Amino acid sequence: MSRREVHESMRVRIEREVCTGAGDCARAVPEVFVMGDDGLARVQEGGIPLGDDAGASGFTLWAEVPDSLASAVEQATADCPGACIVIEHSAPEPEPAPEPEPAPEPEPEPEPKVVAENVAPSPRSSIPKRIGFRLRRLFG
Repeated sequence: MSRREVHESMRVRIEREVCTGAGDCARAVPEVFVMGDDGLARVQEGGIPLGDDAGASGFTLWAEVPDSLASAVEQATADCPGACIVIEHSAPEPEPAPEPEPAPEPEPEPEPKVVAENVAPSPRSSIPKRIGFRLRRLFG
C-alpha cells in the first residue's frame, strides 16, 4: 500500500492500557489492526505493526487509515469492548482560493471650483492688513 492510497483525513491508534485483548478489531479490519505477542491489539500500516508512542505512554503510534477502510475502522471502534481505539479526523487542506482580479482604480473626482462672491475674508486673512498698509501709504 503506497502513501498515495492513504486517506490523509483519518488516522487511528490504540490505548494499550485499556485494551481488553478481545481481538474484535483485528478480526473486523485485519489490514489496520493486529494482535501483538502480549495479547493486546496494535495498529499496523502496510502490514507492518507499529510500536508504542514514546511521547504518549500507553498508546501505539498513529496509523494512517486507507480511504477504503475508513467506515470499517469506525465500526470496529464502535464495537470495541474496551473502548481503546482512538480515531482522529483531520480536515483536508482546502484548495487555495483564486486571487480576485484587482478592481480598477476609480478616477479621481475633480475638485469642485469655489466661486467667492460676496464672501467676507476670514478673520485670520491678511487682506485687511494689506488694504490698511496701502491706505496709510497713500494718505499717510
